[in-house]
Amino acid sequence: MFGVARLHLNMFFGTEDGHTASLFPGSPLLKGTRALAAAVMLDAKRHNRITVMLPVINDAKNVIFLVSGKNKAAIVKTVIEERDNLLPASLVMPRKGNLLFLLDAEAASQLSGKD
Repeated sequence: MFGVARLHLNMFFGTEDGHTASLFPGSPLLKGTRALAAAVMLDAKRHNRITVMLPVINDAKNVIFLVSGKNKAAIVKTVIEERDNLLPASLVMPRKGNLLFLLDAEAASQLSGKD
């Protein structure tokens, strides 16, 4: 997509607020961009960082979310079943790749059809 090699694997850990990489809900970085990465300036409690952008994530061959804990069950349901577009994790949809959620029983506890 960008004239650079595709990432083979992007692995993210599930968060309680639905952010992924360092793309947070409501961030202006979620709007369309051609940038590969961007600086993320945060408050004094969280350190500033650099994040890859959604087009890079969605161009990956494989994207994995690893999520554990009952405290993340509600956000897992929202991301997987409701695909809430306000949550960056819901915007991860590889165009020509695979999306996999690895969940423990507690993180999956609110999903319908969890048998």
